[in-house]
Amino acid sequence: MKKEIKTVRFPLNHTVFKWIAAGVGGFFCVIILAYCYIAWLLPIPDVLTKPVDLPTTKIFDRKGTLLYEILQPEQGKKTNIPLKRIPADFINATLAAEDINFYSHPGVDIGAIARSLLFNVMEQRVVSGASTITQQLIRNLTGNLNKRDFHEKMVEAAYAIRISNMYDKDTILEMYLNRIYYGNMAYGAESAALDYFGRHIYDLDLAQCAFIAGLPQSPSSYNPFVYFDNAKKRQKYVLGQMVKYGLITKNKAESAEKENLSMRPNKYQIKAPHFVQMVIGQLEEKYGENRVINGGLSVITTLDYDLQLKAEQIIKRHVDRLASNNVTNGAMVALDPSNGQILVWVGSYDYFDEKIDGAVDMVTALRQPGSSIKPLTYLAAFEKGYTPATVIYDIPTQFNTESGAYSPKNYDLDYHGPVRVRIALASSFNIPAVKTLEYVGVGSFISFLSKLGINTLEAEPSFYGLALTLGGGEVRLIDMAGAYDVIANYGIKRDSAAIMEVTDSQGNVIEKYHKENGKYVLGNHGREHSYQIIDIMKDPSARIAGFGEGSVLELSHQAAVKTGTTRNFRDNLTIGFTPRLLTAVWVGNADASPMENVTGVDGAAPVWADFMESALEMKPKIDFFRPVNLIQKEICAISGKLPTELCKEKIYEWFVKGDEPKLFDDYYKLFGVDNVSGKIFDDSCKKDYYRLNLKETALIAYPAELQRWALSKGLQLPQINSCNTPREYSATTPVTTQTPGAPYLSKQNDSPVVYTEAYADVQAKRFILDSPANGDEYMIESTLPLKDQKIPFRSTPPLGTTKVTYRIDGTETETVEKPPFSYLWLPEKGMHNIDAFAILNDGRKIKSSGSTFIVK
Repeated sequence: MKKEIKTVRFPLNHTVFKWIAAGVGGFFCVIILAYCYIAWLLPIPDVLTKPVDLPTTKIFDRKGTLLYEILQPEQGKKTNIPLKRIPADFINATLAAEDINFYSHPGVDIGAIARSLLFNVMEQRVVSGASTITQQLIRNLTGNLNKRDFHEKMVEAAYAIRISNMYDKDTILEMYLNRIYYGNMAYGAESAALDYFGRHIYDLDLAQCAFIAGLPQSPSSYNPFVYFDNAKKRQKYVLGQMVKYGLITKNKAESAEKENLSMRPNKYQIKAPHFVQMVIGQLEEKYGENRVINGGLSVITTLDYDLQLKAEQIIKRHVDRLASNNVTNGAMVALDPSNGQILVWVGSYDYFDEKIDGAVDMVTALRQPGSSIKPLTYLAAFEKGYTPATVIYDIPTQFNTESGAYSPKNYDLDYHGPVRVRIALASSFNIPAVKTLEYVGVGSFISFLSKLGINTLEAEPSFYGLALTLGGGEVRLIDMAGAYDVIANYGIKRDSAAIMEVTDSQGNVIEKYHKENGKYVLGNHGREHSYQIIDIMKDPSARIAGFGEGSVLELSHQAAVKTGTTRNFRDNLTIGFTPRLLTAVWVGNADASPMENVTGVDGAAPVWADFMESALEMKPKIDFFRPVNLIQKEICAISGKLPTELCKEKIYEWFVKGDEPKLFDDYYKLFGVDNVSGKIFDDSCKKDYYRLNLKETALIAYPAELQRWALSKGLQLPQINSCNTPREYSATTPVTTQTPGAPYLSKQNDSPVVYTEAYADVQAKRFILDSPANGDEYMIESTLPLKDQKIPFRSTPPLGTTKVTYRIDGTETETVEKPPFSYLWLPEKGMHNIDAFAILNDGRKIKSSGSTFIVK
């Protein structure tokens, strides 16, 4: 039997309903009374109407020299202007960026608060504060710029409601636009307009209005004199908001975004201005703008102002020297490699010179590094298996990239044949550097640079291509200095430090520098590889081929250094270091206009050398530390392999233990030369010509890939004669080989095959597989997409080739039907055999030599 459930119903006049009604009514009465009190009776603190005398924040160098004293709001640049004189674009930009419902809410925006609470709960942290313009005004006036806890937000909201009932909306907006902080000691819109553009607020156009209106959210992060790119991104956001709310059209927004903005800094008493601005930005990020402005902080920085003055004077002297070459600007940053402390920071020739955009900090500006990035390319290659003795063929080469064919040229427009990495890097040859990047992989290299602290290469690897190793990507000078600092510290990366100590107005230490241990960012032998790079960059002999003897790069101290010049002479750099000092120098024009024939050696290098000599003048001379896991091994200079008795030029090179060469030189070979006739004979012919006076002579038998280059240089190419018909030693008529390193003897009709074209393809009847070479190893980076790590297949087919087909492990992989017949292969882990065959225009099919390579 079901149990019947009885429903108890109370009449409307029941006591329960009376209590509920009384409670709800009382609650609303309290809310109404509280709101009335807040809106009309809440006392206004004096701080909202009367300025408070607070101690100023002072910034010093490491020895106590005052660099800058931060003005307080009442001392800052202020110019009041009535709301009616402020242009509509500026007002609309401010409302769109900060508080689009300003004219319709009572000081607080309930809808925005609800959305803010939702976002904060979802993120489990404060990500949105929903502050109105009135609340921001209160926060600025009360000094609670950095407090976002619940209590402070409630107090702020209460005062916002009170102020909204004291003044009309236009008056509040006028107060806001005249008192809000826009950065660089500019308080109010009029002061900001004069400070940044040298124009009254009512003369600004849409682009300028949106630019300034976006700054108050974070004047330090959006400081256009330090972080111009950030300020432009904020401008784009403001313009987007104006379009969203129907205040301007999309076309107007796009036009304003593209407009070139010329900044105009106001002159004021400040030493090392770019550095000080950078430090202020760091302080405001840590402690909030109000505490920096009003907190009376004492800040001891790492800057050495004596060195700073030397640097400024040297830059000015050399830029003046180069004025006739259209050089107007220079910059420098110097670090202590032992701890990463910034000792010098010169952002431009003259911070206050508007004609050269002096306020733009070229230490942090994005510019192309030229060849100064090459040491990082070779370091990445060392991590993958290269050594300083690895030989790269500096000969005409056309690379097949995803963006098309690419044929780099050396700076001297010459080719240097077989060059070891030591010579290639120190002399800054371009073709070997491009081949090295091809070996490393563009995607892998970008990932490697990120480990070193260079994170501005955000496009796809195909955007940069192989030109990246020649400086084809934009980086910051400070980031390049940091990457070199990793080499100087043998693989340890530290963040650069600018602040030694911060104390408050009562003398309490709130921040103190402690030497950072840093993070090791290279591979198992990164310490040794770093030393190898250092040893190459400090080797004056290795630089001779590219820079000649006695170059400006040679100091009285041991110093590792590299120059860089971009295309069209738009930028040139020199970055180098001793164990005590690392200095990076840029010379050029802030607007990227080209200099006239000014290279890194002519422009940045003399600045670097003069400063380094001056800074190290009284310092003891010390050499770089050498890791114990390195050994010095004698090699044959031309091949980089172990020398035989025939090798005529031997040198010593540093190797990581276990990576030293195992094979013997195969360039120098013995040939029988008739002392009477000068004819050359292969060993197999000696027995038939015993009656002749043969002399064993060591001659260079260039590999087939180098014979075109050798011929163009007029070098002797041993022309082997058949046993029946001895021929003269030839300097102009090369012959092919059966395999690289084999005797130069042709089996075709018992007579040599000769090609006499000056720089034609002398392998016209052979097919050479250039890459991968036998024994090459490639490593797949797990952090990169596989498509960015393709392995290049390159070959030199015979003349008249119409197509080339590559085969991996016996399976046809790709057929290429146009020069340079190269192909990018998606790698697969394992050991692979590769060969290829070419189809000639007469229908013949010729097979290449093969090789074995490994993908790990």
